[in-house]
Amino acid sequence: MEGTPSFKAKLLDAHQMTHSRGSVTLRKCINADRDTNPLKTPKFIMMMESIEMAIRALIQYNERFSLIQIYLTQGAHNKLNAGGSIEERTSEDIVLHCLKASGLVCYAYSSASKKVLQLCDDHASDERYLVAFNPMEGNRHTLVTGFIFSVYRQSEITQRSHFKPGNEIIIAGFVVFGAACELFISTGGNSLQEFIYDEVIGEFIAQNLDAKIPVKGKFYCIDEAQSEMWDQPTFEFVTSKKNPKIGPPKQYRCTGSLCTDMYACLKEGGILMYPKTLHNPTGTVKLLFEANPLAYIARAAGGLATTGYASPLDIVPESLHQTVPLYMGAREEVVDLLENVTIRIATN
Repeated sequence: MEGTPSFKAKLLDAHQMTHSRGSVTLRKCINADRDTNPLKTPKFIMMMESIEMAIRALIQYNERFSLIQIYLTQGAHNKLNAGGSIEERTSEDIVLHCLKASGLVCYAYSSASKKVLQLCDDHASDERYLVAFNPMEGNRHTLVTGFIFSVYRQSEITQRSHFKPGNEIIIAGFVVFGAACELFISTGGNSLQEFIYDEVIGEFIAQNLDAKIPVKGKFYCIDEAQSEMWDQPTFEFVTSKKNPKIGPPKQYRCTGSLCTDMYACLKEGGILMYPKTLHNPTGTVKLLFEANPLAYIARAAGGLATTGYASPLDIVPESLHQTVPLYMGAREEVVDLLENVTIRIATN
């Protein structure tokens, strides 16, 4: 990515920084201000350690990903009866094993499963959590993948069939797997922290403890192949971003991975667009597993997220795999899009 240091260069810098001075690790961040922050109870920290353990295991699993791809191309079955690829189901099992080991996560919502998964008894602890996650987001065939998660407190009325809106998330994050692995995480939604995994010492090293999305974007991300099926406000907005008579044309990018494109958005500023189409009138982004955690992260980084009509964080999910349209990224770009929507509504 032009203007952005390579993953390997950043990994080397992080490793050198670790040995040159006392660096801030993810564990230190999780344990920071535990005496003054009511969110960071001993059980919360135990639960977060289980998520960190899951991420470490996923990193190791993804390092062997290319070998698995070679095996699959030699004729092995790459689908399971329950749905989803072998890699996705294995990643899900890794995460579930770590969450269950904590004894603090009662229910897990996984994008790879068709039902809510109960991991412990409702009354196993007086402090319990719900975790929603996408174990392998992105395009596995091109090795562009990530992991997205969000955590909620479980209340007495929260049961298997009751879902919480994204505004009740207490911590969310996503990981980009690559030559080096980057983690973005927000606790309490007040700020966003960026970490890079140093595989030599086995720690996540802080790169930025207050990451921000640039106010104005450099690129737009959307599946242009679907342009004939976009709604009119989206079509007009994208057309304006390519018109040199209006302003310098925006760069176009689309990797097929929400995590990877969100990473670029956080670094360079931009707008990610997953509109409703004629074939998908309710959108394609999964509310629980993708829209809510990434909208939470965008907000913590000073950006905006919308379905075109409301914040995804305000929507109470009606089903496990409910989908929504999603527009997310640099504040000025999202506001510009919403103005297009407002004008279109007013003139109809």
